[in-house]
Amino acid sequence: MTCACCIILTTIGMLRLVYDLSNRYDSEGKDTSLAPISAEVGATRAGGFKSMYSDRVFLSHITSDPAMGQEKPVFFSLYAIISHIKPDQNMWYRACTTCNKKVTEAFGSGYWCEGCQKNYSECSLRYIMVIKLSDPTGEAWVSVFNEHAEKIIGCSADELDRIRKEEGDDSYVLKLKEATWVPHLFRVSVTQHEYMNEKRQRITVRGEAPVDFAAESKYLLEEIAKLTAC
Repeated sequence: MTCACCIILTTIGMLRLVYDLSNRYDSEGKDTSLAPISAEVGATRAGGFKSMYSDRVFLSHITSDPAMGQEKPVFFSLYAIISHIKPDQNMWYRACTTCNKKVTEAFGSGYWCEGCQKNYSECSLRYIMVIKLSDPTGEAWVSVFNEHAEKIIGCSADELDRIRKEEGDDSYVLKLKEATWVPHLFRVSVTQHEYMNEKRQRITVRGEAPVDFAAESKYLLEEIAKLTAC
């Protein structure tokens, strides 16, 4: 199945869900009192991290404004699928097992950590990768770091490296493909960075969660209620 077909099917599925929820709301939901979804998932989490249901936008809201994030980082929530993960990208870096900063091979043996100013006999691998997100309005490449990449891929960078070395490239690519065409909720930041004297938009995943379809349905019902109240 082509990427275009998958996007079309995903869009149709989302539209059907909204249509079914709209009919359900008209028949039985409009007279029912609903507690806001934020009351269940929390308007904020520890450290001030907002809910996946706050500031929800489509990808086109971000990509249609190339200057977004120029003055300061802006944050949004997305409902999107992972449509592609490049298997030939630099997926990880060698990290210090103490501070997680990048290490280099030391003279003789081991690894040198500039942050700790120490040599270590071993290091770990930590993800630093890009993935393509898609929704009914478009697509965008986003940066993902270790904590969220482990949830998306389903294993650590060390384990993925082992799969590639011991089981071969086919198993490695299959592992990446297994992580695609699955819906997720994302919290992202949008900033500007300079590359070859040209400013470009950078979207970075700051939070990730699997879709809770019960909570998602309730969120959509709330949005329908807002529209019908106008």
